[in-house]
Amino acid sequence: MPGKTTTSHKQQRPAKQAVSTRDQGTAWHSRVSAGEHILEVDDLGISLAETGRPVVQDVNLNLMAGEILGLVGESGSGKTTVGLALLGHVRRGLVHSGGEVYLYASHSDQPVEMMTLDEASKRSLRGARVSYIPQDPALSLDPGMRVGKQIREVLDVHDYGSADHDRDQRVRSVLREVGLPDDDSYQRRWPHQLSGGQQQRIGIAMAFVMYPDV
Repeated sequence: MPGKTTTSHKQQRPAKQAVSTRDQGTAWHSRVSAGEHILEVDDLGISLAETGRPVVQDVNLNLMAGEILGLVGESGSGKTTVGLALLGHVRRGLVHSGGEVYLYASHSDQPVEMMTLDEASKRSLRGARVSYIPQDPALSLDPGMRVGKQIREVLDVHDYGSADHDRDQRVRSVLREVGLPDDDSYQRRWPHQLSGGQQQRIGIAMAFVMYPDV
């Protein structure tokens, strides 16, 4: 596991103005340029609920805006468990047994501790400020919803922009960002009409469409 972090969540961040959803793209690039601190995991532990046996323990990491961090391990070693913990989520049969996950979200001057947030607050952050891309795109997409609408739904849930036009344009731009066509006919396709690679790119588009911090 990574070594103990040296940056503490107790450090104060410079005050900044709230960022509207319309300006999130510009704000995201600004955070990357500034190298802002966006995530800190301190001594995270997840255990089996019945026995208390650790699944992962003493996980420590720091992440800066624009930084790519790889978590490497064998199958079943807990990589997905750690990834889900960044969303404040623990799968059934497991419990949070220690440590903290601090998200330095762009909408706030202070970090939020994901493991202790109430569910409503977690839902408001998931997909907007912290996103997750599932391993199996075929299982993560709704087979009964057209792919363009699935991306648009993320924007609707998080109230992106000030008009439908803003959301329509953001759907088109994120499709281009992941290397897919942005025309109406492509957006009206069903998931089963796409290849596995195209399905994966739709999942990536859904994760990136709100310019998440992580």
